[in-house]
Amino acid sequence: MLNCCELTEYFSEIMKRLTQTWNDFFNDIQNKANSGEIIIGVVKRSSGVGHVVAFMPASLYRGDDKLIDIEDDKKVKFPIALEGGGNIKEIKPFIGSELEITRDNNEYKYYRYIK
Repeated sequence: MLNCCELTEYFSEIMKRLTQTWNDFFNDIQNKANSGEIIIGVVKRSSGVGHVVAFMPASLYRGDDKLIDIEDDKKVKFPIALEGGGNIKEIKPFIGSELEITRDNNEYKYYRYIK
């Protein structure tokens, strides 16, 4: 089993820069996934329940885009992710809400596999 220090050998955190819009941030994540990089998003809620998503190439999804407003950034297009929970496993736009995505409210973190 890996501990937190060993995980840094395998994953590098992707953080939204202050000068970056949410659209730019998620476009960057989608472009990385489209080029074959392994990108994940993780959250551990105050209830102790966590969630992990793996971002997927956009070519694997044939549905409608998901657009929401995040802070002052309007019509943010969510990247495509493999979502799983319970009996549901499907490739679709990332399911986070505005409150789940912004680091001030419910700290979703994003990582890139580097090995």
